[in-house]
Amino acid sequence: MSFEDLADFPKRVASLIGGVLDTKEKASPGEWAIVENVCHLRDIESEGYSVRIDQLLHEDDPLLRDLNGNQLAIERRYIEDDCDAALRAFANARAQSVSLLRNADERAFAREGTFENAGRITLAQLVTKMREHDAGHLHDIALLVALDRFAQQRDEFRADLEELCRIPGVSASDPKEVRRSAEATARLLEKHGIGNVRLLEVDNAHPSVFGSIDVDPQLPTLLIYGHHDVQPVGKIDRWTTPPFEPAERDGRLYGRGTSDDKGGVLAHVAAAASYRGAPPCNLTFFIEGEEEIGSPNLGQFLESYGELLRADAVVLADTPNADTGIPALTQSLRGLCIVDIEVRTLERPLHSGRGGGAAPDAIAILCKLIADVIPSVARDPGGRGAMNVPRGPARPGPSLTLGMTNEKLHRDLGLLDGVALTGTREQTWNEPAIAVIGFDAPPVEQSFNQLAASARARLSIRTVPPRDSASYGEEIIAKLKAISMPHALVSAQIVKSVPWWRTDATGPVFDAARRALTRGYGREVEMIGTGGSISFVGTFESAFAGTPLLLMGVEDPPCNAHSENESLHLADWESCVRASIILYDELRRALR
Repeated sequence: MSFEDLADFPKRVASLIGGVLDTKEKASPGEWAIVENVCHLRDIESEGYSVRIDQLLHEDDPLLRDLNGNQLAIERRYIEDDCDAALRAFANARAQSVSLLRNADERAFAREGTFENAGRITLAQLVTKMREHDAGHLHDIALLVALDRFAQQRDEFRADLEELCRIPGVSASDPKEVRRSAEATARLLEKHGIGNVRLLEVDNAHPSVFGSIDVDPQLPTLLIYGHHDVQPVGKIDRWTTPPFEPAERDGRLYGRGTSDDKGGVLAHVAAAASYRGAPPCNLTFFIEGEEEIGSPNLGQFLESYGELLRADAVVLADTPNADTGIPALTQSLRGLCIVDIEVRTLERPLHSGRGGGAAPDAIAILCKLIADVIPSVARDPGGRGAMNVPRGPARPGPSLTLGMTNEKLHRDLGLLDGVALTGTREQTWNEPAIAVIGFDAPPVEQSFNQLAASARARLSIRTVPPRDSASYGEEIIAKLKAISMPHALVSAQIVKSVPWWRTDATGPVFDAARRALTRGYGREVEMIGTGGSISFVGTFESAFAGTPLLLMGVEDPPCNAHSENESLHLADWESCVRASIILYDELRRALR
């Protein structure tokens, strides 16, 4: 029987914690620091395993005393101890235990005793418990070392994020820059020890980036999704600093892509890199280049590379937190239905002096039609009823613990002073809504005394269970057809439909994620909904049916994703990295 692994264990611990700056740092309050783990190993070895081995070898049917590790840590004030001295003492105690085992006759390993609070045990079984005890604390220490490494390399990861954000990879308009963004992302993965890095390609699509750390086929695999493409900058004069020159102000990093989604990608790159090539579970990275144009080819990517991307759980790292400093897992998304309405009245534009009063006004008619159909889809400011469908359940219930006041919601949404809210945060998650997102008519600056021959509007309908998203648009079209309209020709069509999504956020993977986010951010995670529609979620659900999807990210209400002055809250980004480091370990435990 070999005991080399037991003999070498103190050296493994010493090698692992070499270079750690702070052995007293805890993953979260109430947990053990590295020095406390080492002191525990020392005392459990010298007063526990060495004594028990000797008893089993030299006493008949001994009672093996159990030791309360938590009590010892408090009474002996492990947190104040010297880590190096404790490690040397542990190595000496372990050497004594191994010497006893090596000198024992093979038949001695069948000798039995009673382990206090655990029952009958043989010497062979005690050795197995020693190995399990070693493995458990090695994982605990490895997690703490990874957290320390991130703290040491934080500025380097921050610089990497800024460098990536300098690339204007706008997927809607610039394929060369998107490819440059993909190549830069690939180099970044390689730089930080992520292996098998390459660009994934399908026809007529921007490239995605793949990378993986394959630790052990017996361990669970986590797929991490993010995207490296970004939105257009919008109105450049509204940016305080250039959109592709990241700048820090008041604890936030400003620049296009900082929060959506390069910050989310870098959070997991930093977390993986902090384990120095040996995370507690296998990690696969899939970084898309088309999310900001609706992921039109994502299904083809997942079909073409499905086996390469197969995993036990998926992190979709592109969703918001509940608030600044408050982590969240998203468990519901509203769906989307886009409807175009067109009103035509004249063969050609008409002088308003000549025809005004006799010829119908296409723009006025369209405005009235929109005003008539909006209350049928969503509750209006007057509180009238919503669309004639059963309400989705008031989920997710835990979101109600958020304490989101109307004043804060008013501020987060950017309403002007004197403008009242029309609903609550929960309504943006669980009830349908309609918005006019486009209107074709002469702009005021170019207007003159003329009746328009036609007008067109685009409606965005946010949908909820149990109805199919397209049915909302179909009902709008049916209502328009039922309106008697002798003064205009009215047409409407559904342009796009995206299903709503909800998940049952229970089970070991979600429990692991809740624990990780709570530990990483230092406060309880919120289970929330999101009022928007994220098309890639449904695509992943279809491609990997039954695989838990964890929707978590780095955005917060003030981040201005998709708008001018997009920003990332840097303290939250650091918390997300910490939570991700912890998540990989939590998933190892949950799925082993």
